[in-house]
Amino acid sequence: MRLILNNFRKYEFYRKNLYKYASKIAFNYLTEKKFKKFLKTILVPIDYVRVVELPLALSLIELKPGEKLLDVAGPKIMSFYLAKIGGIVNVIDILDNEIQFCKFHAKKDKGINSRLVSTLGDVRNLNFSNKEFDIVYSISVLEHIYPEKDGGTIAIKEMARVLKPGGRMIFTVPYAKKARTEYKMGTVYERQADKSKKIFFQRWYDRTSLQDQLIKPSGLKTKAIYYIGEKVFINNPEKRLFMYINNGSRTDLIFGRFYNFIASQCLEISDREETLEKPYIVCCCLVRED
Repeated sequence: MRLILNNFRKYEFYRKNLYKYASKIAFNYLTEKKFKKFLKTILVPIDYVRVVELPLALSLIELKPGEKLLDVAGPKIMSFYLAKIGGIVNVIDILDNEIQFCKFHAKKDKGINSRLVSTLGDVRNLNFSNKEFDIVYSISVLEHIYPEKDGGTIAIKEMARVLKPGGRMIFTVPYAKKARTEYKMGTVYERQADKSKKIFFQRWYDRTSLQDQLIKPSGLKTKAIYYIGEKVFINNPEKRLFMYINNGSRTDLIFGRFYNFIASQCLEISDREETLEKPYIVCCCLVRED
């Protein structure tokens, strides 16, 4: 793992504490006698890839108490945790069930209820003023935003618009040595499926498309870029370990409580893409200077 020493310490701190916090909130379901959801959450507090991705993003956020944050439709556990440690967090999501999930857990935890607001929203047209947030973050979301050609670019410009001068933007997207687009059958988030054919699911970025479609259009300065790679067990660049160990209830039941350990053995972090045999995710920290 190649991380600057100070960042490595923060990464390890957040990895330990976020996992502990995610396990704790599973008990919110017991008070409502939602036993299946409790079991699912206690078995899988955080998914295999997120075990590394989320604490890495947290280590780059560098939260100061009282700062105002915008979460663009990412894994909600990160927003709960940031509110818990002193952030004022606005969560937007295009899916109502995700907003209800936020409200359920915020109501159960008095420590975050007053510091977390969740509303339906679309990152392509944010209902916020210019320069409103100290921090804007998006974890594995930009790659899914429609339209297929430039959805991510539209979103990144809106995220930059609402960022204060001196503010930080942190985002993660899938990353590979060669860019590609992935399609799938079935409904994809807010878009209804055409049962006769696959529809757009996500973009995989490479060095050129990351710069041209996300970083340059944001108008922000790059502060740090880290890459998460998977040690090579499967030579096919389109196949990942999670497809076999984190792809549904059955595999969660078998492997769920071991995702933390498996990720520590199978995933690695570097600030140099070329050191990774199989890059998987890129995590970027950008800063608004004006």
